[in-house]
Amino acid sequence: MTKEPFPTKEPFSTKEPLQDALTCGSLFQSAQGCGKDVKGELVRSAEALVQKHYLEKFSLRQLSDSLHVDKSYLLRTFHERTGMTLLEYHNRIRIRAAQELLTHPEIPVSSIAASTGFVSASHFSQVFRRHTGQTPSEYRAEYLRSSGK
Repeated sequence: MTKEPFPTKEPFSTKEPLQDALTCGSLFQSAQGCGKDVKGELVRSAEALVQKHYLEKFSLRQLSDSLHVDKSYLLRTFHERTGMTLLEYHNRIRIRAAQELLTHPEIPVSSIAASTGFVSASHFSQVFRRHTGQTPSEYRAEYLRSSGK
């Protein structure tokens, strides 16, 4: 039995639909978010799911299904609101985790690559360099030099 990586309920819905309708005055307004920043909530929910599951392999379909939106809509809305794609955001989260691990010189770079969800150390190095301008080894050396370790 495989574990489903994303919740089946909509994570950003905090009220029952009927309560939303009563608060907003109509079902149409409720569906439109009652003046709330629905796109902002969608993006925050997507970010939260990516942050929570960044080590797991997941598909755009799983993410959009868990948020109950069309995947094209999710991609477009995420890019409009953040200026980056979901893949760029996912990689950014993984790189931040790797940067923390690189402060520990006893952990090999290849282990850090694997523990942050990259399938190979070379791919990890390419993505890391694209995001930071340095290789993981250069980042570690600079950190150790600046921290006096």
